[in-house]
Amino acid sequence: MTLPAIARRALLALSFAAVLHSCGEYEEREVEVGYRGEARRNPYLAAERFAERMGFAVESRMDLPVPGPEVGAVLAPSEWLALDNERTRGVREWVERGGQLVVTVFGMERPAYPAWYAKGADGASTGGHPLFDEFSVEVEGPDEEDSLASMHDDWDLGRELVGGRGIFEGLQVNFAASGTLDLDAARSWSDRVGPPGRARAASFEVGDGRITFLVDGSPFWNGALGADDDAEFLWRLLRDAPRPRVWFVHGRDESIVTLLVERAPQFTLAAVLLVVLWLWRLSARFGPPIQEPPPERHSYLEHVRATGRFLRRNAGNASLVEPWRRRALRVARSGGALVDRHHEHAVEALAARSGLSPERVDAVLFGPVPTDAGELVAAIRDLQRCQRAR
Repeated sequence: MTLPAIARRALLALSFAAVLHSCGEYEEREVEVGYRGEARRNPYLAAERFAERMGFAVESRMDLPVPGPEVGAVLAPSEWLALDNERTRGVREWVERGGQLVVTVFGMERPAYPAWYAKGADGASTGGHPLFDEFSVEVEGPDEEDSLASMHDDWDLGRELVGGRGIFEGLQVNFAASGTLDLDAARSWSDRVGPPGRARAASFEVGDGRITFLVDGSPFWNGALGADDDAEFLWRLLRDAPRPRVWFVHGRDESIVTLLVERAPQFTLAAVLLVVLWLWRLSARFGPPIQEPPPERHSYLEHVRATGRFLRRNAGNASLVEPWRRRALRVARSGGALVDRHHEHAVEALAARSGLSPERVDAVLFGPVPTDAGELVAAIRDLQRCQRAR
């Protein structure tokens, strides 16, 4: 394609684009793109920054070991403490020594049904969590399961303001519509958010520390911390921490591997050993490896024999005899003998020079090609003798 043709096509395309541009209309719209950077990866970045401004050393974790004496407060999903195991007992002992534990039910950084939660006929949880059972806290999930967790990536759900009592007195906290806590009326639940039958948060003193149950972590979400009294609510949960270090623990990995390791460690170990043994069996050798023999150098005579066998097998005995016959006749001609029609002069000349009888010379030069291996070797030997007779 020539340069003028390219220029014409480019001009035509620009003209078409200008026509389309003049026919369109502009309309401005605002599109919510959500948070970016670290705030997109960490839904509790604002809460962590707020705690740092309040003088706490903040650590964002993906696991929940037993806190050490340097940790003052821990905010974690309930799944981490769903088993009555060494970790749960260790965390409770840490609370008795003054730790402040905040446990959420329907997710910490995003909505999620906990694995231990099972809804009964009346909509309340049927038990199964050591801490909730100890303090007689029943959990009531949302009316519609579709309104929660599995349908959303953050806490941008329907929300409502709930008033506080006790240490939360005067607060209006903005909670997502994820569920409620049904508190036992026989216990003294003075520190709570919401009425005892539909509470969103409840706090209970344990030794020198405190355990606070939250229906979810929606007040601490990046998009909610600045609304109403949510930041003050977080401050009142942390202010009694004996040491200025706070853990924000994110939701645990609920993969099948994690569940097997945690709930069936013996079975998991046996399966791993079985796989290792199977791989070892596939890679095992039966005896020592076979060494390849070193390359051998064959003698010249072996090559000659191999060549002769190849020619005899593929081209017949004549391919071995005829070249020697032609050489013997060239020797006879070079000596002045006439190779006439009956070859008499050549036979007589070669017989005189080689010492063979004329009959033998005539047989090896002009007779039929031998078929027997011994006769073939003898004929070639006599032809070589005729060739050397100069």
